[in-house]
Amino acid sequence: SFAAPAASDINPAAASLSVTTSADTADGNTSSLDALVAQPGPDGAISLREALLATNAISGTAALTIGFNLPASGAGYDSARKIWTITLGALALPALSRGNLTIDGRSQPGGSASHPPIAIDGYAVYEAPGRSNGLTITSAKNTVRGLTLMNFYDDAILLDGAGAAFNQVAGCYLGAGPEGGAPRANSYFGVEIRAGAHDNLIGGAGPAARNLIGSNDHSGVFIQGANTTHNTVAGSWIGADASGQAPLGNQVAGVMISGGAHDNQIG
Repeated sequence: SFAAPAASDINPAAASLSVTTSADTADGNTSSLDALVAQPGPDGAISLREALLATNAISGTAALTIGFNLPASGAGYDSARKIWTITLGALALPALSRGNLTIDGRSQPGGSASHPPIAIDGYAVYEAPGRSNGLTITSAKNTVRGLTLMNFYDDAILLDGAGAAFNQVAGCYLGAGPEGGAPRANSYFGVEIRAGAHDNLIGGAGPAARNLIGSNDHSGVFIQGANTTHNTVAGSWIGADASGQAPLGNQVAGVMISGGAHDNQIG
């Protein structure tokens, strides 16, 4: 019988690193977490791009966490809305290829409880077709929590390949604006699960795990491929704003399953 991925499949974090700048730079030593902390580069700060490069460079399977400690005085901070925006350049962020990584937007001090405190804006990202995504996950046991991913030419989040398993996306806004209202559409999907990705959880139990997936130019969630199985979409609002009362529709479908994908659970 089918069973949704359990919370125990998402391992607790054992080592952590905080993002301290909203700039999209990569001038530090990203050979390890310790190296990046010791040598963050001329700006003296750690970007999300640097943090992802450093975590990907670490061998082994120990759990890692990327948190946020962005200053209120820095660029990208909206004090009225308590939102920090990371505006990316032309290159997509590195894929989550190592596994067992938590990216926790809710770790940001001073954020509002009503919406994700960290927004990632991909308006300028433009790579080869299919690569201009917000976050691409190709490995297992990752958790993405408390982020807004908006204005990407392809997907907000792509789970790609058989290695992408037992991941969770929770408490994120994908295609909605940072406060869950005004559209900030991604041009294809809020979440795409493809090419044999399996046993992933989009959402979860309780309001803290609820994703808001709306206003994307294709579908909110797209699950495709004959070997793409045992994924769960649960507890998320798809096609509604943060109040749950007003429409924030995806242009083609809320959830679309294609290409022989099977044994996936919706709701």
